[in-house]
Amino acid sequence: PAAAWHAPAACASARYWRRDAAAAARRALRRRHASDPPEGEQFVTFEPDHGGWNNIRMGMETAALFAWSTGRTLVLPAAQRLYLVSKKGQAHGPFDFYDLDLVHAGGGVATIEEYLLKRTGDASTPEGRGADHHKALAAKLRSLAHVPVWKPRTDFLVLGTRFGPPDDRAKKSISKHARGRRLIDVDADPALRNATTIHFATDARRDLRWLTHFYTFMRWASPRQGRAARRVARDELRYRAEIQCAAAEIVDSMNERAAGRTW
Repeated sequence: PAAAWHAPAACASARYWRRDAAAAARRALRRRHASDPPEGEQFVTFEPDHGGWNNIRMGMETAALFAWSTGRTLVLPAAQRLYLVSKKGQAHGPFDFYDLDLVHAGGGVATIEEYLLKRTGDASTPEGRGADHHKALAAKLRSLAHVPVWKPRTDFLVLGTRFGPPDDRAKKSISKHARGRRLIDVDADPALRNATTIHFATDARRDLRWLTHFYTFMRWASPRQGRAARRVARDELRYRAEIQCAAAEIVDSMNERAAGRTW
């Protein structure tokens, strides 16, 4: 394993997260209900978007927060060539650029091999290379899951009602936020609650792409859980220290050159 990387003091300007607040938010978001199945028995799988990095990032944040808000384990996608990210001959998992140690430490994640072993008794992925391999893997993941046809433009997800319905104020806020979109109470749908795996498919032909931030089409019945979800996204789903540090060095250099000017 590579030696541990330690950010120099100069990178402090890029630090915006709070470990104590993130840990408390994680516990609030991932708390379980008496009606939930035993830990690890339900999963969320997803296909990374075929577009650029920001599209990929928004989709994986949506899948992660959905999984942890519904008591499920997030399955980390297999490495593949990511558009405008991976050079020829390279392959990356979408979470390779994030602090994976932090994600794993928080619990609620599994590798694709661990998932396949639990579901099928065989950890191997389909044979082949490149696009054909990933098409075959996507087909396999879809075959093992309930695949909802949700579109952020027309659908609006409400999470966490198994802990109690939203109060009147929250209902009005959710209705206003949805702006006429179809409200989907995820916890109230038996097909979703009982599915061993929920899979977020990516299919441009069917307009199945998550080209917006999770908070534009997902709300939590409890404002406290909603705050916890946003805190987890902000403080735990973040770039590795090396990336944060490189950004800090650029910003600090620009501030030094600006010499106090704002332009």
